[in-house]
Amino acid sequence: MKVTSPDWYRLFVKELCENNSHDILISQKPAPLNWSYYFLDCIKLNEELGWTFSKRWVSENLRILGEQLSLLEELILDGDTDTVLFQIQKEESITADSDDDVPMVPYYENHKTILHYAVLTGNVAMVSLLLSKGCNALLNRNDYITGFTPFHIALFTQNKKMLWHLIRNNADITTLDKFNATTMDYARLLGNIPDKFDRTKHQKYLKLYDKDKNQITNLPVIEFEKIFNVQWTPYLKCDFYYIEELLFSGFSVEEKDMEFRSKYMDIIEQSSGDENLILSKIDDTIGYGVFSNKDYNEGDFIVRYGGFITKESKISNRSYCMTSGIEGVILDATKYRNLGGMINHSIIPNAEAKCIFEKVWNNLLL
Repeated sequence: MKVTSPDWYRLFVKELCENNSHDILISQKPAPLNWSYYFLDCIKLNEELGWTFSKRWVSENLRILGEQLSLLEELILDGDTDTVLFQIQKEESITADSDDDVPMVPYYENHKTILHYAVLTGNVAMVSLLLSKGCNALLNRNDYITGFTPFHIALFTQNKKMLWHLIRNNADITTLDKFNATTMDYARLLGNIPDKFDRTKHQKYLKLYDKDKNQITNLPVIEFEKIFNVQWTPYLKCDFYYIEELLFSGFSVEEKDMEFRSKYMDIIEQSSGDENLILSKIDDTIGYGVFSNKDYNEGDFIVRYGGFITKESKISNRSYCMTSGIEGVILDATKYRNLGGMINHSIIPNAEAKCIFEKVWNNLLL
């Protein structure tokens, strides 16, 4: 079914304006531009970096899968459209000549990831060829390991022409993968679109205890960034190495604790918890720590641990790191931090860390 303009408007308001229909981005839309194109135009892509990873990931697929690839899949990864067309026609003719008593199966059903591979190469002409040869049926299909769709792959390779080509052919950008994430969830993690905290941080304040005046004052978030030389990050960001791990590690989500999720998921989607904490300098040795500005009962959510998801081997200072569910990947709050990263260790702790895997990452709660 074709996605209509009103649907794209609603997607724009939801994904880019946090459901605020009065957001300034809406008023800035050029009148002649349709909502689908404006939506894509507001996603800031790093096409040079995406092309680098595209070539790398194509090589990795050829190296890892090797003889497991079908001839058609290998030809697509090699990028020769003429040879691919010849092979498709050959397979179609074999299907047409098969026994009449055997149900006819389209050629692409024997190669269910060929559209993913074509998108991965960045070859728009190849994708056009496949779509013209019946592969529209694969347009929103999930990869059987990760659940990624071709649109996910186009975002990972930061290919605006490819994204637009898929949108014009009715790609569904709301399809979930096996990590319960849409392409826009990854766009926020990668910094392609700002989350609501990025866009409103200049209006936000933290509570700071002033020892000299013995009072609680307001500290602008942008001042917090300057004092600690960090980027305010109450949720999560990641780099392409994390995406690479998801693509090739075979990582899968363990069975979810639904009771735990039902208790905390709605809460953490509405708030990072920073508003209920007070930042204070303890002394010159310990530095800063946080204190509660409200009463908590046992088991209550306190604050999320924001940070940057990256390769563990890239980390030299582990003071602000938390482990992840994927070997070799770590959550680092050294340069990307909220008040969760300011909580100090104690020999008599009164809080503990818990995780909810949602939208492609173990969301760490304290």
